[in-house]
Amino acid sequence: MKYFFYGVLATLIWALNFIVSRSLGDSFPPMALAFFRNFIALLALTPFAFGLFKKELPAIKENWKHLFILSISGMSVFIALLYAATKLTNVINLSIISVSSPVFIVLIQKFWQKKSIHHLQLLGVMLSFLGVIYIVAQGNLNILFSLSFSSGDILMILSAILWAIYCILAEKEIKGVSEYSMLYVLFIFAVIINTPLFLIELFMGYGFSLNTTNLGAILYVGLFTSLVAYIFWNKANKELGSFKVGLIYYLLPIESAILSQLILGEKIQLFHLLGFLIILLGIFISNAYSKTSPK
Repeated sequence: MKYFFYGVLATLIWALNFIVSRSLGDSFPPMALAFFRNFIALLALTPFAFGLFKKELPAIKENWKHLFILSISGMSVFIALLYAATKLTNVINLSIISVSSPVFIVLIQKFWQKKSIHHLQLLGVMLSFLGVIYIVAQGNLNILFSLSFSSGDILMILSAILWAIYCILAEKEIKGVSEYSMLYVLFIFAVIINTPLFLIELFMGYGFSLNTTNLGAILYVGLFTSLVAYIFWNKANKELGSFKVGLIYYLLPIESAILSQLILGEKIQLFHLLGFLIILLGIFISNAYSKTSPK
């Protein structure tokens, strides 16, 4: 139960991130936001993890390829694609595709890892996904048929696939590398990858503006959205496994709607409640099967 709560806390932080990111508007282009998000997290973690990093350097060198792929799929390229997509596609497409990672987790586990997925587990995943679509479409499924797709949607799909890969690979315990040391290495790789993208963006004339309001938002993105949320998510992911923790990801639209009502005054409507029930039913079905199935 504790680790389920960790997963919920992580998604709650990410849900609040949607609202915080609105305050930035166009003052931070995507590569700048991705760079500062990882750079601030790296700086904040340094006093606590640098000693461990030096001590565990031999094991880190031995597993650097695995750690590099984790950084690409969960931080550097994943975040860069995510922020780039927000500039190139509409909110409805973005909302639907962003929470499709649990579906990709199931597909990767079934066809790449050759894991057996029970039909009740699959039913739960698809039910929750339908609940998300229902909320995003505001209870009017005709909206979905009028959607047009753009290059931003392709970037969003790629980011969702990368996040699914991250969740699956993060299940593996790396011998000789502690949790915080691993996270520290991932942020180092992320900053190395994001820096040239950030500089290219600056060279192309896409600057950023920093004021008191933006600074607060950037600090939240770096300290909470990256660092704190990833600590909670990784703990939940390793204990529960990528399949179960992937279902928790479906809580994002529920939490976003609740936070929007509390902070922005946006009202929760009937389609929200119906969508919530469908999502929770899907999570219940998948977890109910998991509890009764042999390990």
